[in-house]
Amino acid sequence: THQCLDEVSGTATQDEIKKKLGPPAGVRTLSTDETVWVYRNTWRDSHQQIRCHEYELTFSTQKVLQRWNDVYG
Repeated sequence: THQCLDEVSGTATQDEIKKKLGPPAGVRTLSTDETVWVYRNTWRDSHQQIRCHEYELTFSTQKVLQRWNDVYG
């Protein structure tokens, strides 16, 4: 996912991202009118602890992916 997001930052639209990753788990709008989509992956580790990994994708007002953050929970 990292390499894929790096390759399409600055060019991919929200529709293209949704086709590749599915609908986001959450959406919010920043004060700059940029939109942030959150994708979440949860699993149990070898000790049966629940782990969470999130990606936050920020889109311009033109709905083009500008940047993304890798967030571990």
